[in-house]
Amino acid sequence: MELQNAENKYKQAVADWSAADAKVSAAEYRLARSVIRAPFGGWALRRNAEPGETVASRLAPPTLFVFAEAGRYVARALVAEDKLDLFQVGKQVLVKVDGRGYTGTVGFVDLEGISPGGGKKESRFPVDVLFRVSRPLLRTGQRAEIDLP
Repeated sequence: MELQNAENKYKQAVADWSAADAKVSAAEYRLARSVIRAPFGGWALRRNAEPGETVASRLAPPTLFVFAEAGRYVARALVAEDKLDLFQVGKQVLVKVDGRGYTGTVGFVDLEGISPGGGKKESRFPVDVLFRVSRPLLRTGQRAEIDLP
């Protein structure tokens, strides 16, 4: 009888240990999945969540952070229709920021123009020029000039 009780207690202890081990594994998995890592080297531009805050991501996951890739920049311009042919995706152009010139590549030309509203002013077309800078650090919103080829 005592042997049977001891065996039952042993089996119960093993079952309890297995359940606790499964809980530890699940907690370790959740912890590993809770770490936020940028998909590339860069800077966090905006943080929309606080450490320890619970985020429900099932339906419409919120934007927690906005990241910028280190050294990669976009100069955005609104180009008049008569100059649009000078900007073709993949074409190299010169971007100037604070008097320094950088070689850039046209990465995007919008097909729909933006009307300035009212009057008979012609539409302008959004154009993105991608360029890289190792130093100095440029800031969002700095004025840039795109030299026409």
